[in-house]
Amino acid sequence: MKLHQPVWINADVLKGPNSNEEPINKTTFLMEVNKKYPYVTLSLGWTTSYWSSRPSEKYSWESMDEMLEIVRNLEQRITFPARAALVRESWDRFLWLLEQSNRYSLTIWSSQTDRASTEDMVFVRDNFDVSRIFYDVEDYLTDPLMAAIS
Repeated sequence: MKLHQPVWINADVLKGPNSNEEPINKTTFLMEVNKKYPYVTLSLGWTTSYWSSRPSEKYSWESMDEMLEIVRNLEQRITFPARAALVRESWDRFLWLLEQSNRYSLTIWSSQTDRASTEDMVFVRDNFDVSRIFYDVEDYLTDPLMAAIS
């Protein structure tokens, strides 16, 4: 099958903040994607959880190192999905990872139950190349975000 539009394929390949959920098998996933769809953008992320009622962990330096090892030799464009409620506290780590290649971008996403902050998303936008930041956020964040960046 020939694709005629940009396609992103997402998978959580590492365990991330606050999560007990096991990631998928990264080796099998990457082998299958490379075999069937070698030109897609890979959206490779972390399993995460968020509870507004208790302190949350950050994305760790160790997980950033692990992610770099996974993506370093891939040829595709890579976007790293970052949970909106956790991205600001981990910004130094994401910035380091993103600076490793101009093929890397960030997709800030949210869940309905998250207490994500528009200010945190604007902070990221103000501190990085806007052409390499994408948003996949809940409706309650869309209007305030658009107003803040206009």
